[in-house]
Amino acid sequence: EKDGHFTAVVRISPREEIAEQTPYPVDGDEYKPYLADTPFIKPGDAKIISAARRAVQGTGTALEAVRSLSAWVHGYIEGGLIAETLSGPEVLACKKGKCTEYSTLFASLARSVGIPTRIVLGERMVAGQWMGHMWNEAYVGRWIVVDTSADEVGDSVSLLKFIHSDTVNGTQPL
Repeated sequence: EKDGHFTAVVRISPREEIAEQTPYPVDGDEYKPYLADTPFIKPGDAKIISAARRAVQGTGTALEAVRSLSAWVHGYIEGGLIAETLSGPEVLACKKGKCTEYSTLFASLARSVGIPTRIVLGERMVAGQWMGHMWNEAYVGRWIVVDTSADEVGDSVSLLKFIHSDTVNGTQPL
């Protein structure tokens, strides 16, 4: 802090290549909040379950399933700015949304096949500027970044995480 201005230094360093072979569904009491149904994340919805099963068909590990789901969501949503936050099933029906909708749809799909998923709020570097952004983290033996709006799975130097939660509303205290 100097003269009422704060400066933060962010060091970004690459992590090791993801080589996780964790099967899914992932078990354990510590993951229950990240597999649960919430107001916007709906893994128990029949249409979500059906879409997720089609998207992960032929995958054997949680990492393979996450990559498949990310690519599916990235290609499925047409983008578009909408005012309200939609649930996973609502996004599945309308195929539109901002980063929040990409996140709620991915979390709904991943949780429906047993992959623990968190909602992350932070910033993304876009055209040389940091902008508010929401994405996911999925557990594949360790927590990894999943930004379906860019179809990025693994670490990203374009993302700056501030907070994560098992729910969209859990990021609000930030």
